[in-house]
Amino acid sequence: MHFLRNIAIRTAMLWVLGIFCVLWGGVSVYTIFSFKEMTTTSQTSTLLVHNMNLVNQGNDQYFRMVTRLARVVDWRRNGENSLADKEQTSALTALNNLKSDLATFSSIDHAGLDAALAEAVIRDWGNLITQGVDPMFQKAQANAFDEYQRYAKETVPALSRQFGASVNAFNKAGSEQFAAAGARFQQITSIGQNILLTGLIVGLLL
Repeated sequence: MHFLRNIAIRTAMLWVLGIFCVLWGGVSVYTIFSFKEMTTTSQTSTLLVHNMNLVNQGNDQYFRMVTRLARVVDWRRNGENSLADKEQTSALTALNNLKSDLATFSSIDHAGLDAALAEAVIRDWGNLITQGVDPMFQKAQANAFDEYQRYAKETVPALSRQFGASVNAFNKAGSEQFAAAGARFQQITSIGQNILLTGLIVGLLL
């Protein structure tokens, strides 16, 4: 009887040990999965922020460029060429930044956002440069002030509005995806905490 009782105790201990191993094995697998999901979510969020920063920076550089160029024209008309030269250099810097930001945006991944939205931004951004601010800068640089004014009033605003609409649509989709990523991150964290707590309680009971 003593021998049989020892076997029963050992069998029970093995069952407890087996359940404990399965339990914490499951917890470990889910924890690894959670870390992977959280890493992916974090990387996606970082990429989204980079995308949105680029388009917003491009929009900012556009407005800086046209504002500075307008001052260049005013100063040249008033004969203040020294001031105009400095401001023209600053306007050219903004224009080059605008082009550089477009090149960067075109070359990076867009974090799973609708490809049509990114393509629209790239297309309208490019049109704003090639059909809008580039020719406008050249007219100001050539002191063709009447042509500059006409171009600035009749051609560039429509291109600017189209670019702005594309940027807004892209940012809206990016903000929605960013919020969804945050919710997913919270969900994974909450489930992970509950599983770990449950595993701890069951382990103590065993």
